Amino acid sequence: MKPQANLLLALDIGTGSCKGVVYDLNGRVVCEANASYEVQRPAPQWVEQQPEDWWTAVIEVCHKLVDQVDSNAIAGVGLSGQVPTMVLVDENTMPLTPAITWQDRRADAEAAWLRDHSTHQERLVWFGLDLPVDAGWPPARMLWWRRHQPDALRRAHRVLMAKDFVLARLTGTFASDAWSIKGLINLTSHQRPVDFYRRIDVPERIAPDVLPPFETAGRLTTLAAQATGLPEGTPVVTGLSDALCGMVGTGAFQQAGIAFDLTGTSDIVGCSGVESVPGLLHIPSSVVGGVSVLYGPTQSGGDSLTWFAEWTATEIDTVIVAAAQAVPGVSGIVFLPYLNGERAPLWDTTARAAFVGLMRTHTLGDGGRAVMEGVAMSARHILELCGVTPGASRTIRLAGGGTKSDVWNQIRADVLQSPVELIQQANATTLGAAMLAAVGAGLYADLAHAAVMIDIQKRYAPTPDLAGYYQTLYDRFRALYPLLKSLESVPPHRSGEGKVS
Repeated sequence: MKPQANLLLALDIGTGSCKGVVYDLNGRVVCEANASYEVQRPAPQWVEQQPEDWWTAVIEVCHKLVDQVDSNAIAGVGLSGQVPTMVLVDENTMPLTPAITWQDRRADAEAAWLRDHSTHQERLVWFGLDLPVDAGWPPARMLWWRRHQPDALRRAHRVLMAKDFVLARLTGTFASDAWSIKGLINLTSHQRPVDFYRRIDVPERIAPDVLPPFETAGRLTTLAAQATGLPEGTPVVTGLSDALCGMVGTGAFQQAGIAFDLTGTSDIVGCSGVESVPGLLHIPSSVVGGVSVLYGPTQSGGDSLTWFAEWTATEIDTVIVAAAQAVPGVSGIVFLPYLNGERAPLWDTTARAAFVGLMRTHTLGDGGRAVMEGVAMSARHILELCGVTPGASRTIRLAGGGTKSDVWNQIRADVLQSPVELIQQANATTLGAAMLAAVGAGLYADLAHAAVMIDIQKRYAPTPDLAGYYQTLYDRFRALYPLLKSLESVPPHRSGEGKVS
């Protein structure tokens, strides 16, 4: 650690932007910066990004930050990023393909092939966890590259997640934490599953090495220092996915019984100290240290509200104001937020969104409120699988971009019928990355000690008079998905059938 160095830099390579935040040892934000980049959708179900855009954004963010603080006061850098967002790179960290983002669903056929050509027990042995066989996970995407871009795969040195690409650019180290590359390695042994790679005819060397998330993976190279303005030799820890960094920032890995909802483009919902159940992901205590966590990622959280604003040609702020003015407990509208399929707990790429119960008298505010309620009901679905039931004394911790709206925070409390509390540092993801950096720099002995950086800002109590209404609405929400799925078996109408002449 450098003399007088008592600040921590967190870099989060998110879906729409790179966020950089400098924290002090009490978790207070010293300064922050942001640089956006584009998402490309070149074909149906394809969602890509250009990795060079991530690096350009990192450079821009770092320069904005070092203009505000003494860079020599930065003790370490913590990394976070969207997962699974994957790119093939050569030995010089040059991208060989666009990055396939976590929202991409192109590998449906490959996921089906894996289901047909491997058993559940084989996959448990390969990956060390009950990983869903889904188009969004690394195994199906590796097979997609093998089938559709074999030349790029042949020339690739490693496959990297977004934060690991930045780590390699900053330090020259090709590494990741075990959880971010689940499906590429065995979560328990951290070894590459040779039989899996042989099954899909991909060389196992493609997976990066595994390091603990709070370990210094490398130090800033001369070239990276010149590019970013940060001092050469600054330590950079391995980091975690954005979801797990957010969990660190809520204290979930430090204490059992912490329920959380990390709001953003999608929501990450779960509880610590809970045993594994089907449909959700279980993080063993060995992955981060501390206690285990059970959670599920949804597919469309804040993105549902973004879509609704675009669909109605309205600014999001206007939708939020209208939703706040709509009378709660009246509209009866149910919204299923499956705009791009659904991840946990359904794991169904063919699931579709729906409004049910619309009437001519409903307003923009009613629709906006229904979208917020539908997203909250998705969170409730996951929390109930975690054993967190409405009316329980347990409080749910909220963090992330979706917490900026007071009305949405209150809706969450009402739908969940549980108190919710807002983390002071709304961006728990960058806070968690900073906490990892603090441990890696030796400023705190472990994450339990680093938990002093977490602070609670505000609490929202559920409205008792709305409990019955939201129970009815939630029951309809849960019933609608299987009903709509059953319609898929209805044969399509053929032109001319039923025509009266």
